[in-house]
Amino acid sequence: MTLTEILPSLARAGVARSFDTAIWPEGTVMDGDEVLIAGIPAGTLVGRAPSGRPVVVTRVARLVRSGPVVLCDVDGPIPAHCTLRDVAWPGARLAGARMRQLLVRGADGARLAARVEVPADVPLDAIVALALGTHHARLEQRTRAAS
Repeated sequence: MTLTEILPSLARAGVARSFDTAIWPEGTVMDGDEVLIAGIPAGTLVGRAPSGRPVVVTRVARLVRSGPVVLCDVDGPIPAHCTLRDVAWPGARLAGARMRQLLVRGADGARLAARVEVPADVPLDAIVALALGTHHARLEQRTRAAS
């Protein structure tokens, strides 16, 4: 039994999060339950991306939890040759969220994976924002870390 099951009011508590500007466009913040990406509400970006860093805003088509792994099918395509750097869940309460291995599958069959925070309750058709990186940027990070 979890604390949110014992005290349901905890599940409704707001938990703000911060966004790494090395991953997300500048001006990405929480505003209540809403996520503003580069100052624009994520809900208005579904199906298109803000200028700047690669971010895909789409909707959850299916979400399956299996222990520490969460499979998330989304209704939009995922750009090829990208890595998943972070995920934001606009409209979802973060109270009770847990770090999980998230496997995202786009409508085009492309797949991404990363260990990210996943809310306890993500309904179908919920908005999800995927902060992407390139394989080239990842290799560059590893090279700098090894130096």
